[in-house]
Amino acid sequence: MITQPSSSEPSSSSSASSSPHGAPIAVASASSSKRARQGKHNKPTAAPTATPLSPLSTPDVQSESLRLASHNLPHGQADGVSAESAWTAGSVDQDTSPQIAIQAPQRRMRASSEERPAPPLTYRAANSRYRPLVVLVALGAFLLTAGIVAFGQRGRLVPLWGALQAHPAQTAQVNAGLLALLIGLPIGVAVGVYVLGWQALRFLRIVFYLGALRRALHRHLATYAPLYELGVAPTGVRFTPTGQPSDLREEPIERLLSHATRAVLLGEAGAGKTTALFAYAARLARRRSILLIFFGAAPLPVMVSLPGYARATPDENGLRIGYFAGQLQRFGTPGLASQTARLLRKGRLVLLCDGFDDIPELERPAISASLAALAAPNPGQAHMIVACQLATYLSQPDDLGKLRQFDRIVLAPLHHDDMLQALRRQRLPKRPRKEAERIGPTEPQAYLREAHSHLIEQSLMLPAVFTALLATRANGRPMPYGRGKLLYLYARDLCERAARTVVGLAASDVAHSLGALAASLQGAQRTSIPLTGVGALGEQLANWLEAHEPITPTDLSLVEAPRFDAAVLEQHCKAALRIGALKRQIDGLTLSFAHPLLQEAFAALWFSLQDDGLGSLNPELLREQWVFPTLLWAGSKDDAADLAQRLFRFTNSPASIAQRFGLRNRMDVYPMALSLALAAVIEGATPQLLRLNAQGATRRSAFALPQQHLRDLLDKALITCAEPDGQSRLAHALQAIDRAAGPEFITHITTLIHLSSLDRLLRAQVVTLLGLISSEASLDALMDLLAETDPTLRQAVNQSLAYAGAAALAPLQARLRDQREMIRTRAAEALTYISETTPDTADAALAAARLGLTSGDVRQRRSAAETLGSLRALEALDGLIERLDDGESVVRVAAARALGQIGGKRARAVLRNKAESADPALRIAVAQALGVSPDPLSTPTLLRLLEDADPRVRAAAAAALGMLGDERAVGPLREHLADPDPWAQNAAISALRRLGRG
Repeated sequence: MITQPSSSEPSSSSSASSSPHGAPIAVASASSSKRARQGKHNKPTAAPTATPLSPLSTPDVQSESLRLASHNLPHGQADGVSAESAWTAGSVDQDTSPQIAIQAPQRRMRASSEERPAPPLTYRAANSRYRPLVVLVALGAFLLTAGIVAFGQRGRLVPLWGALQAHPAQTAQVNAGLLALLIGLPIGVAVGVYVLGWQALRFLRIVFYLGALRRALHRHLATYAPLYELGVAPTGVRFTPTGQPSDLREEPIERLLSHATRAVLLGEAGAGKTTALFAYAARLARRRSILLIFFGAAPLPVMVSLPGYARATPDENGLRIGYFAGQLQRFGTPGLASQTARLLRKGRLVLLCDGFDDIPELERPAISASLAALAAPNPGQAHMIVACQLATYLSQPDDLGKLRQFDRIVLAPLHHDDMLQALRRQRLPKRPRKEAERIGPTEPQAYLREAHSHLIEQSLMLPAVFTALLATRANGRPMPYGRGKLLYLYARDLCERAARTVVGLAASDVAHSLGALAASLQGAQRTSIPLTGVGALGEQLANWLEAHEPITPTDLSLVEAPRFDAAVLEQHCKAALRIGALKRQIDGLTLSFAHPLLQEAFAALWFSLQDDGLGSLNPELLREQWVFPTLLWAGSKDDAADLAQRLFRFTNSPASIAQRFGLRNRMDVYPMALSLALAAVIEGATPQLLRLNAQGATRRSAFALPQQHLRDLLDKALITCAEPDGQSRLAHALQAIDRAAGPEFITHITTLIHLSSLDRLLRAQVVTLLGLISSEASLDALMDLLAETDPTLRQAVNQSLAYAGAAALAPLQARLRDQREMIRTRAAEALTYISETTPDTADAALAAARLGLTSGDVRQRRSAAETLGSLRALEALDGLIERLDDGESVVRVAAARALGQIGGKRARAVLRNKAESADPALRIAVAQALGVSPDPLSTPTLLRLLEDADPRVRAAAAAALGMLGDERAVGPLREHLADPDPWAQNAAISALRRLGRG
């Protein structure tokens, strides 16, 4: 049951049919005619039916679609299918009637090696078939107009004809107007009809394309974007290429994209990047936009799957324009596709590119360069939106190349109001009152408050996780504790929904197939399976699983090795496509899970299904790609301590298999195994302890077992920190876990610290993990603990800050300026403790910061500059001066402030030279830096900045002049008492008061 619009009714129920994958589909003859008229696939039976070739009803467009060649698609991929079915092949009709039977895959003839994709049609060739018709219409208009004119002038034509025979030259001269009317008007009308005919053809091509695209987009949004269907539109903030926000206010993503000519859409996995692109495309494809697109006032949307684009054949210029032509032809006609190059050159297309992270890492730079070239003045200035994960953008800048010069649009997390709106609009089945009370509060506000107590509030800010909660609520399940349990239940619910679509299908079998696919993709470090179009879908998936065998969680597994039948795989995957667990990209060339977070959830489900509970765990689990699925697995278990103990047994592994861990030697195995075991028990035990606390468990024995397991691992962590190089190795391992686990890991740790029912010494041990991790989030949590009054916890905070070392210097120095005296005192005490207990911290911090100035990570360069400024490292002056020309504004600003803290003639001279920078943020930083480093030579520079066009710069310059105390600034400052900007005005008033002239 593949959703595929039909252009004509099948002639009989026995016609041959196959899906665009090459998978045979059997359709029940009893309802074939009716369902074909509805544009849907029929229910499979033993008799196949003909596959419709076009979603459009006109014979001319159908015949154009028949000539659709496999342009720039993999060898053997057929494009002669309908525009929508070419993408939604495998996505199934929403009808869940039980009479379904998928025919077993048949053997197919593969395309010969000599077959090659046909070249794209030229504009002349695409129009050649319509030229006789247009000429005939123009000729008819000519004859009709001539006849009408002749009939109207019949009284003058008879004498005119006689006069022309007698005196042709004289008569023609006298009656020139009449002759012009008789000849010129029909010719003019014919020419006008000829031109209008071609324009009408172009208009119809656009109408057909937008209609097919609109239906496909709406079907995708209805299947994969339930929040969008509930009226929750994604929002975001736009940033310039230098990293400055264009406007701090959040705006709807559709509005931001409509104002962006070229931009990179950034967000976390599951944040809704694909939904934002599809929603924007659906807005452009509205009927009311047809005339705007026809006259060039709005761009024509083209959906681009970047994994498929990467597989297209480059032309002689290294571009892949043929891929876009294939997409236009897939949803429209060859005539529209033949104009691709011209439309790109004129900026009439907007390329909505999704799946950058799905491209193999080695191919990303080439694809980035190809896309950037399309947006360059030559060959054309194409509008372009490229979706990319935020982590890739920040950590791997070389992958994006010139795409980093585009504007940035960052998706905002879900807000409380968005969640309330979705909960209010969600339709729940009617249930008995007692059952409804068991599920949880029915009032949305109370339901979200309960989410906070269940330790999933932070996870719900991701639309993908909140969708899982909505599904759990709709299925009548109580709200689970922890994200691991929530995603586990969501994956099981999806399997049950898929099983209900086909009679005789078992949810456990669907879970087995989908879990195997997820584990296979996770092991290959991919998020999509490439499809060749040769062979049935099940055959291709079976071949993929054979080439990328999913790992089992136990090394010496006692369960039978998994086997995969192609027919069963196809049946399960089609059911998953039907309910939105799997999706095919818009070009039909890749198959993936609905989002990467769901893939990791199914990988965790695979571990749960395959674990025998007895064998030793597979050492592959220590590889980076398995960290998050392992944590989700731990979060789904009622007793994660057993899993943590089995993970810790990796520390006893022989050195000979260290390479299987993806680690260099056995010395790195111990801290990684210990860190993963700690993270697993924290992920599983924290929700369990919260549940016990919420249920009012008063007996200490209820908390004894999880506390004991956690204490054992924390004791081993403290012993490791006392060993030579043990602290650095353990810190490195914990930081890797933290990056993979997401911000919820720190949330779990802070929850344990504030859980008063836990033993105080255990909470103090947990505090030390924050210092070992030393991330921005963990240090913020440590700074919040400066107000702790318990002596044991205060000592743990100091020890944790000592573990953090140089990374804690900048946050502590910032707390020295806190308004609360207690925080200022505790920050000073912590700095003293660090200097006494770790005397080499300053030297180590200086060396690390100088090295960090040249890091490829923007955050590291900024942090390094801030640290060097805090340490007043004069030896780092050259490096900081170089960072004033950094490509990222935040780094330039940090370097300018650091130079101001270091001071000195050279630093001030360099800062004065940067006062003319085009970056207003840098001019602000220069003014602030000159203010904290007094020098009379800086006064003229600050006076120039006082006249800056940016009010923020004027305010910073006024404040700096007040700190310098130079009398030359009094007059200019008084002039700015009437500054139109209130902040600049207040800064001038404050500066004059500091000068004693207020």
